[in-house]
Amino acid sequence: MSWRGDIAMGKYGKLPCALIDNNMFPGVEVDCGSFAVACPYCASQISCLDIRFIDARDRLSDEVRKRTGVHMPVYPEKCPVCGLDIVYDVCDEG
Repeated sequence: MSWRGDIAMGKYGKLPCALIDNNMFPGVEVDCGSFAVACPYCASQISCLDIRFIDARDRLSDEVRKRTGVHMPVYPEKCPVCGLDIVYDVCDEG
């Protein structure tokens, strides 16, 4: 299944599902990359998304920040192997 399908089915919670809704944000383009992190309990690789939101009006802007948009890392709610609840804490960023 695609990343949009995973988000629509709620695999990453309700917020990402609402953010990619074109009816709610019609002028925002959404793109996605992925990365993996290790589960702190079982060390299995957890697939995460890096969603990028770009205002369509800023696509040709001179400012790099506007052209690249806003990045939002999205983690699954549980580890798919051991079932550990995943809680993202901004303090964990290095």
